[in-house]
Amino acid sequence: MTKYTNRKDYISTLEAYKDQDLIKVISGLRRSGKSTLLEMYQLMLLKQGVKENQIVFLNFEDFELRKFLNDLDSLYYYIID
Repeated sequence: MTKYTNRKDYISTLEAYKDQDLIKVISGLRRSGKSTLLEMYQLMLLKQGVKENQIVFLNFEDFELRKFLNDLDSLYYYIID
């Protein structure tokens, strides 16, 4: 099991905006824990009963996903699928 640093304040902020029709942006320095924060948030959503197929997590450092960087139509259909 992966051990995470407690990010309760950040998770609480994400949770407060969960059902609001806004685009949420998480920014920070490289290797500051943004992806880890989103993984923690994803686990919280799953525990709350959100279905796995309702969550889309894309990490564009994954070489396979780089093909979408210049093809937004394909990215859209990938997410919808």
